[in-house]
Formats: sequence, structure tokens, C-alpha cells
Amino acid sequence: MSLLTVMAAVSIFVVLFALQNAQTVALNFIFIEFQGSLAFVTLTAFFCGLLVAGCYLLIYKAKQYIKDKANKEEIEKLTQEKQKQEELIQYLKEHNGQMTEVPKVKEVKNPFIREWKD
Repeated sequence: MSLLTVMAAVSIFVVLFALQNAQTVALNFIFIEFQGSLAFVTLTAFFCGLLVAGCYLLIYKAKQYIKDKANKEEIEKLTQEKQKQEELIQYLKEHNGQMTEVPKVKEVKNPFIREWKD
């Protein structure tokens, strides 16, 4: 179903809803008194609910994105550590387990950790 068809169906639904619920209702909230059509009040409450749910979903997705990013960084770090270990194993296999001189492996630094120097 195309977006235009969905929008047309929703528009027809809103018009029918507004025509069937045109009576005036009074609302009192703390010190505010308001009068409006039942359709307007109902649709306003519905869209406020959508807004609150959308904000909650946005916060949830942001937390998931941050968590995923941290997990990807951890995977990259562990992959590099695995590669260093495999290089060391290969070196030891080539030299029959004799550890006369262990090769220096390039240290990978995390750019998000600050090193403090005295």
C-alpha cells in the first residue's frame, strides 16, 4: 500500500471522527478552563500520547546506539589482542617453543583513555 493511500485513509478517518464528535465539552485543569469539540480534545490527547511515546522510544534507541558503539569498540580491541596472541603463537611454533627472544608486538592504545604522567 502506498503512502498516499495510507494518508488518504487516515484523513478520511479523522474527518469522520470529527463530524461524529462535534459536540462541545468543557475541560478544567488546575486553573485553566477550556471549551472545545470532543474530537479536538480526543485527538489532542492522542497526539500528546504519541509525542510522549516517541520521546521514550528516542531515548531507548539512543541508549541502544551507545551500547552498540561500546560493544563494537570492545570487539575491535579483542580482535587486535587475538591477532597479537596469534602472532606470538606463530613465532613460538617457528622456533620450536624456544623463547630466546620474544618479538616485540606493537602496542595498541585506546584513544579514549588518557594516560597520566607524573
